[in-house]
Parts: sequence; structure tokens; C-alpha cells
Amino acid sequence: MNSRGIVGLAVVSILFAGGVAHAESASTEHSVAVGEESFGGPMRLGVELDLGLSGRLEGSDSGYHDDERAGMLLEGGVFFSPAPLFDVGLSYQRTQLGTEIARPGDALAANTLFRSVNTVWLNLRTYPLRWENASLFVGLMAGPSWESSKGHITYPPADISGVMRSQSCSASGPAALALGVTAGADVDLGGGLAFLARLTGASHHLSSDPLTGSDGAYCGPGVGSAATLDARIGFAYRFDLSGGDSSAAVAAN
Repeated sequence: MNSRGIVGLAVVSILFAGGVAHAESASTEHSVAVGEESFGGPMRLGVELDLGLSGRLEGSDSGYHDDERAGMLLEGGVFFSPAPLFDVGLSYQRTQLGTEIARPGDALAANTLFRSVNTVWLNLRTYPLRWENASLFVGLMAGPSWESSKGHITYPPADISGVMRSQSCSASGPAALALGVTAGADVDLGGGLAFLARLTGASHHLSSDPLTGSDGAYCGPGVGSAATLDARIGFAYRFDLSGGDSSAAVAAN
């Protein structure tokens, strides 16, 4: 190899080494920035409200016919984020589980139950994918759940000349454990406000024992265990507890 070739090779080698060193420096600076953002960001406190549509994945084991297996849900809660990487929260959710009707031939001439379930969730969420104004999250939920349903019962006449009687009722069942998973998107709208969209699956281990109202009157069988899947949208308003403005706190998310 002549001297000109050797000089050229040396120049190329120097340029390549300089490029590698620059890339390694940039990579190190970027990883530090990500680490600081994930674990050293501002603490936030947020208030969230969700509205959606929920459906039972399986038929009820109450012995009644499923007339409807879907309904609306509403959830509100408070969430605390010690760092942008994750948050924890406590929320209350009320879900309509649909409508059931007594089977023909039962002792009651007709009994229509409008099912609802109440749940207090303890939430844990993490944000594995993050951008400047949006992020994706996944989470786990657990807490007590109990049925709170209403019914309309029609009784057959006591004899041939009698008339049918009807009455309304409302009753609650015992609390039981509920477990859930969720995944969704969080989009910063500015000014501390964020838009939320997510899917949630849950299992409510409820009782199928008879429901009775406060007056002791029979209202129908309990719903039993229920698995649900819901889609929902909502909004969050977040406060920066470290002293900055709310919009900056959400943008960090």
C-alpha cells in the first residue's frame, strides 16, 4: 500500500473513531435524560372520570334468562404519581350488568331484574411507552365488589277469581373480591387536562344467593360470578405537587 493510501486509511479511521465516540456520548446523555424523566419527574395528583360501555362475557348462573348483557359504567377516582413512570389510585365504579327475566314456570309469574355492580378499585398503573404529549399505560386493579340491583315482580293470583299483584324491589348482595386488568392511552390536552381511552377486563366473584331488600322481601337470585369487558373514555385533571404548573406535569407524562 502506498503512502497516499495509508494517509487516506488513517483519515477514515480517525473520522470513524470520532463518530463512534460522539454516538456513545449522545447515547449516554439520552439514557440519563430518560432515567431522570422516569424516576425524577414531578409528583402529581390527578382526578379522573370515565364513562363507557360494559358487557358480561358469559351468561348468568342465576337461573334467569339473559335479556340484556350490556350496560353503561361510570368511574371516578383520585390518582397519585410519585414519578412519571407509574401511579397508584383509588376509584369507585358503578356498572350496569344488563337485565334478566325469570324463566317460564317459576313460582313468580314474572320477575325482571336490572343488575348493577359497585366496585372500589385499588389501581396500579405503569407507562412503558411515552412521548412528549402522549403515553400508553397498563395496569392492575383489585378491590371489593357488590351487587346492587332493582327488580319488578309480578305474582300470580291466589285463586281463580284473584288478580295478579306486582311490586318493585331493590336489594344488595354481599361484597366479594374483584380483579381486573386495563390498558389504554393518555393524551395531554394542555393546562393540566388529559384525555383517556382504555379497555378493561374484570372478574367479579359475586354470590348467587337470594337478594333481599331492607324490608326482608325477596327480590331475586344474586348474579353469581361475572366476567366483564368494557371500553371507556374519560378525562383527568392533574396538579403538580412539586410547585410547577399542571400542564408541565402532564406533558412530562
